[in-house]
Amino acid sequence: MTKRKVKYTDDDILTTKEVTTYLNVSPVAISKWRQKGFDMKCARVGNKCFYYFRDVKEFIEMMTRLREDKKSYRRKKGVDGLQAEC
Repeated sequence: MTKRKVKYTDDDILTTKEVTTYLNVSPVAISKWRQKGFDMKCARVGNKCFYYFRDVKEFIEMMTRLREDKKSYRRKKGVDGLQAEC
């Protein structure tokens, strides 16, 4: 049986569990991202976080841009990062 992706609108509010399911990551991954400063905007109520779906989408776009920038940087510097100066 396959899992169906739930379709959200930008104004939907998701729990951490819903976000982890949508992104197919563990809650630990979200915690690590938060520690590194890559967290999504969230509203805290007590010890729980709630996320607007639009913020989850923005986070995905930001992480995609960072990944592409990192790949581009590596290509410019050469495979080992020790490109000779001319």
